[in-house]
Amino acid sequence: MLHSQIRQSMELHHWIQCQLDGLDIPNNTKTTLATSCFDVAIEYSNTITILVQSNLNGTSFALWRLVFEAYVRGVWLLDCAHESDISKYIDDTLNIQFNQLLEAIEQNEAYQEKTLSDLKNKHYKTMCSYTHCGIQQAGRRFTVSDGQPDYPPEDLIKVISLANILALLAAHRISTIANRLDLAIKIHDKFK
Repeated sequence: MLHSQIRQSMELHHWIQCQLDGLDIPNNTKTTLATSCFDVAIEYSNTITILVQSNLNGTSFALWRLVFEAYVRGVWLLDCAHESDISKYIDDTLNIQFNQLLEAIEQNEAYQEKTLSDLKNKHYKTMCSYTHCGIQQAGRRFTVSDGQPDYPPEDLIKVISLANILALLAAHRISTIANRLDLAIKIHDKFK
């Protein structure tokens, strides 16, 4: 089942890359920065699959948080950031906590169901533990019985699946930035 998930994920990422290649993105700072964040989320998601395929599972889990944060930052930059925020972002002096980004995003009608906050509330502590070598990461490094890493296939499938969902969401946002509603529909259909 894991090998099938890896294959499907690789095919999905190839498809996403083919769809997004050559899109005409409006040339302004806000859309360029947001698109960059979405592209990073897609790249990290693809990297998770490559790492699992290479049995580098600890690093794949560490990237899970980064996929989520890149997507959220892209949404915030595109939908919520003011010019002063953009300037601070560019200067790397923006001082807004992640929860504040989510709160601002979820004021928008498209995000009022609070799916992103739900994802954060359910998984963020675990994501941080993997990213910062907390107990989730260190505790799976070696098992007591055989000294081998303990990353069950169902957990690997879950991290690939969640990263792929975020990659599709990021690709969808890029397609709307490029005003390619036909492509947005094709990407939306991938969720079915």
